[in-house]
Amino acid sequence: PPGPAPESEPTYKYESFSFSGRADYDLKQKSYATFTGRSDASSRFGKSNRRAMFYSGGVMWDMMQEAFMRPASTWLTNLQLKASVGSTGNSSIGNYTHLSLSGNTQYGGEQASYYAQFPNSDLGWEKQIQTNVGLTASFFGKLTLDFNWYNRKTKNMLMSMPLPYTTGMSAMMKNIGEMTNRGIEVEINYDIVRTKDWYVNFHTTYSYNTNKIDKLFYGLDQWDNKGALISYIVGKGLNYYMPIFAGVDEQDGAPMWYKNGYKGDIVHEYNPETMTKTYSDDLYQDTGVKYKPSHNGGFGFTIGWKGLTLNADFAYVLGKHMVNMDYFYATSAINATAGFNQSKDMLNVWKKPGDITDLPGMNYSVSGLDTRVLQNASFLRLKNLTLAYDLPKTWMAATRFFENVRFSFTGRNIFTITKYKGGDPELDSNLALGFFPGTRQYTLGVEVTF
Repeated sequence: PPGPAPESEPTYKYESFSFSGRADYDLKQKSYATFTGRSDASSRFGKSNRRAMFYSGGVMWDMMQEAFMRPASTWLTNLQLKASVGSTGNSSIGNYTHLSLSGNTQYGGEQASYYAQFPNSDLGWEKQIQTNVGLTASFFGKLTLDFNWYNRKTKNMLMSMPLPYTTGMSAMMKNIGEMTNRGIEVEINYDIVRTKDWYVNFHTTYSYNTNKIDKLFYGLDQWDNKGALISYIVGKGLNYYMPIFAGVDEQDGAPMWYKNGYKGDIVHEYNPETMTKTYSDDLYQDTGVKYKPSHNGGFGFTIGWKGLTLNADFAYVLGKHMVNMDYFYATSAINATAGFNQSKDMLNVWKKPGDITDLPGMNYSVSGLDTRVLQNASFLRLKNLTLAYDLPKTWMAATRFFENVRFSFTGRNIFTITKYKGGDPELDSNLALGFFPGTRQYTLGVEVTF
């Protein structure tokens, strides 16, 4: 009889080769140092820059081991200073981006080939050099603080650089540009109450990050990528790049946009000097809205009383904005007249002179994106809530069989506070279209330990 069908082989191949070394040093259990070196080679890069070396080094000083810190040991139980600097590499590109490639097409009704990609033997690793300075401190054995400052410099960024169309290509992957990310990370853990029967703990994390473009290609100070809705400006961070919606004219229900070089709030009176009612690519401009949020964090608490435990964890993001394509199609005059489901906001569409609304009249159709669908996606979410009860230890000892029995109720994604009109503001994307939101879950459980 015939055997099983052979497994299909992948149509691509990718190889890497790496080796690394590490050295640690301990000075009287007070100071510590670590040094690493790593060599990486990737088949994704050109033969000229296929291999790269990455180094890192870090030091830590345990100050509580010093004699001059002993008087403070009654209230300061831990104090460590840390610093490190190191480099890492990024190879997240296609497997054959550095090669000359051809493609197949139809020409004059016949099969034909065309030049699909220029070769780049100099394509190499994107490198990130990060510096960290931080401290860890504990007070009274109850309060723990972790603080870290970082500066990350990205060089030889892997980006698709636009080419003149006279070359026959629209873009080419190259190592171009430099960017700096800088920020802080803070973590606090506090045992408010810790007795025989009671335990109350509060914990929180916070991170702040800013980015800045340091260098572009061709000596440019600004590169506007309409397809990605991003504006790269040397000396500034990444911002959304799109037409700025000015509002709906209350007299005729027409949508209005600010002309390039002008910005403002949503209004309902037309000003021909700063606005236009005709949508075009000429309206694209730097919106000043950050492409990535700067503030992220979370907090939570744990309360325990004898065998009963209540735990809650929250997460939040501030300054996040997302292009809501679902809302774009759900507030479309074309889709509405075609019979597609629409948002309830369409009940507020402009109908007669004097109507104050942000939705144009049904006789106006806009096919392009603008800041009307660039929505504030900042949020606060209760990620996890758990209520549990452990049966008394004396009961377990009496059975001489069970070690512990726990009953629990867990809820996930219980509620979210946000102004975002889409399905899920926590979506890891800058554009939302057809994504399923995170589900709300409830679980009852019994855990038995023998």
